[in-house]
Amino acid sequence: AYTLDLTQTGNSVVVGSPVGTFNGIISANQITWSGSYPEQGGTTTASAVITVGADCSSFTSTATWSYTEAGWGTCTGTSTASGTRTNGTGTC
Repeated sequence: AYTLDLTQTGNSVVVGSPVGTFNGIISANQITWSGSYPEQGGTTTASAVITVGADCSSFTSTATWSYTEAGWGTCTGTSTASGTRTNGTGTC
């Protein structure tokens, strides 16, 4: 587990993570982003959709990923997460 830092400029978003920086877009109540990064001799490609709740204080997300390494093959998976704001209130 690690922290993602999202920086919004208009409808664009930059997602900073320990493995790299990725670009995405904001449309209505969804944030989508994707990208690839080197990992343990191969490449991981990931994409995510984060949906902000109508209360603007909660979210759910689904990320899909694939890892490919020459001579080894490819594996894929899906991760989900959800959360609620613990301080302040949301505004939409």
